Amino acid sequence: MNYYDLLQNNKLSQFLNRYWVVLFLILYIPVSYFLYGHAKLFDDNYIYLQYAKHFVENKELSFNLGEKSYAFTSPVWMILCIILYPLISYELIPVLLSLLFSLLTILLCWYLLKDALKNNLILPLAIIFIAFEPNFLRHTYNGFETSLTYLLSYLIILGIIHTGKIRNGYYIGAIFGLFMLVRPESIIFSFLTLLYLLVSRKINIKGIIRAAVSGIIIVLPWVIFTFLYFGKILPDTFGAKGGDYHSGLNLTHNLLNSAFIIGGNYFPIFILMALNFKKIPDYLSGNKLKYSFMILVIAVYVFFYSIVLSNELIYARYLCIIFPVFITLSILFIDFSIPTVRKSAICFSIVILIFLGTAFTISRLDKKLADSGHTTENEIIGWVNKNTNKDNYISRIRIGEIGFKTQRRIFDPVGLINRDIAGYYQSGKIIDYYFIKKPDYLIDPPIYIVEALKKRCNINVVKEFKIKIRLLVRQAILNYTDRNNTLKIYKIDWNLQTK
Repeated sequence: MNYYDLLQNNKLSQFLNRYWVVLFLILYIPVSYFLYGHAKLFDDNYIYLQYAKHFVENKELSFNLGEKSYAFTSPVWMILCIILYPLISYELIPVLLSLLFSLLTILLCWYLLKDALKNNLILPLAIIFIAFEPNFLRHTYNGFETSLTYLLSYLIILGIIHTGKIRNGYYIGAIFGLFMLVRPESIIFSFLTLLYLLVSRKINIKGIIRAAVSGIIIVLPWVIFTFLYFGKILPDTFGAKGGDYHSGLNLTHNLLNSAFIIGGNYFPIFILMALNFKKIPDYLSGNKLKYSFMILVIAVYVFFYSIVLSNELIYARYLCIIFPVFITLSILFIDFSIPTVRKSAICFSIVILIFLGTAFTISRLDKKLADSGHTTENEIIGWVNKNTNKDNYISRIRIGEIGFKTQRRIFDPVGLINRDIAGYYQSGKIIDYYFIKKPDYLIDPPIYIVEALKKRCNINVVKEFKIKIRLLVRQAILNYTDRNNTLKIYKIDWNLQTK
């Protein structure tokens, strides 16, 4: 018996040959932590934690106690935070959840791809490709629901569309319903998927009905609850980010931002496609309807966000619904276009090395940005805790961390927790809204707000922080600048109003 036969008969070797992904997941944790373990909680994380704290301690879904507000996008993420809040340290909740769903995503992709590729020898490289894709890796430790978004997107694009392993209408509808409770705009993905299944005759009208019924059963209880509790169905985040404003105000900037996000992260893929340009028509014609559907999903979401986000610029987190679609297209293209296993392995390896190099470089820059930003935020929060009273009303665009760590009542000039502000912006009477709410302190307000308030009341600077604003490359290109800045805190005396 030769050495090869001994390896084949060795139980450990057989186990690794079948379930090497388990070893990969074990190794992935320290490697990913080395790259992005420095990530600290973002402002949105603290919004979820604030709601969880108030629900657990006061049985109230609100950011400011006594003021009902629907300022979170993902009900599923909110419920998970509420469940875990009494059990573990609040700082660990979002990170552990995000890491857990990232590991489940890798495991899911391995399961769905292991029989779907032409040659399984490139499967390990495909999994490394998925796991170290820059946006997936970066979002693994930031505590957002994006890792769960990746999981459900891959479940649809690989499990339903590509492999067809999920065919039961009830299961399909359940996935759609859960996805809507993670990201409401996933309803577009669900609709397009049902349309594809119907056109490709992979599901009939009865299947569509089954999917609709199971999806509604999952979503309807939350819809009823939000209508009865908040008096609305859609979260206020939708209105604040563009739903309450004229559509398309940032269309050009959002399209450019999307181009920079996709091109900047996936340029190795585009280079590979360019080198194999002649094979693209054959690749598309092999499964024309399926690949057309995937491309349509990407295009629809880019244009949807570009139009709807009229009060905010698009960024990578929004596009996490479509990144798995793009990655799947890329893997299938490499599997199709490279004639030999050896060349496929070389191409995959080069792309992976570029991804890892990009991930390492960005993570080092990200660490500096995160450390700088959190240092400034901690100084602001420390000042507020020391120099303001518990009943003071604080205005800040970034409401999450300061609200959670100071437990002051927060005035939100964007409208996440006071959606009625949008009408005052659009009518040009925003100063009237400030007079209605009467915040005691304004932290880093727009200059035009300060100048307008000075004409009608007594407002003075009580604290200044020197900060360094560091912007991403695409922000600098899109008419932003890297500059020194002074963050000011103003105190308003509403009793000394002028005419």
